[in-house]
Amino acid sequence: MSKERRTITRLVLTLVVTGFLASVAIFTGIPAAKAHIVPFPCDFTTGGGFVITDNGYHANFGLVGGCKHDGFFGHVNFVDHDETGEYAGLHVSSDSIDAYFEPAPGSNVRDICGTADTNLFGTVKFRARTEDNSDPSPGDGRGVDKFGLKLTGVSPP
Repeated sequence: MSKERRTITRLVLTLVVTGFLASVAIFTGIPAAKAHIVPFPCDFTTGGGFVITDNGYHANFGLVGGCKHDGFFGHVNFVDHDETGEYAGLHVSSDSIDAYFEPAPGSNVRDICGTADTNLFGTVKFRARTEDNSDPSPGDGRGVDKFGLKLTGVSPP
């Protein structure tokens, strides 16, 4: 086979493989990649207290999360004292911390993600969000700390 023919053959094979991979990506619907900013140097957050749930009950929480020894560390615990409804008495206790990051660079918000055991849903994935706004300012709402918890892999009891 001549040098020119080998070059043309390689070019055709490259185009065929590239076209195949592009069509696989289009037809399988590969989602766009997302990136989050891990604070550097990686800091940590702690928090605890109570929040008022949508049903007007107290829920207690405690958490710590961050980076240590080139990995993520922490623990998240949440207990809902609601006596009625779908999530009555929900207890979430983390098993592993898989991510810790700052979703909006320069903000006071930190997310802790991982796997947790629950008394109602078994093992779930979670994302706990904290926002540390220092001391509350009287009357204007600024300075109020915030906490949120999202569970995935939940099926109603």
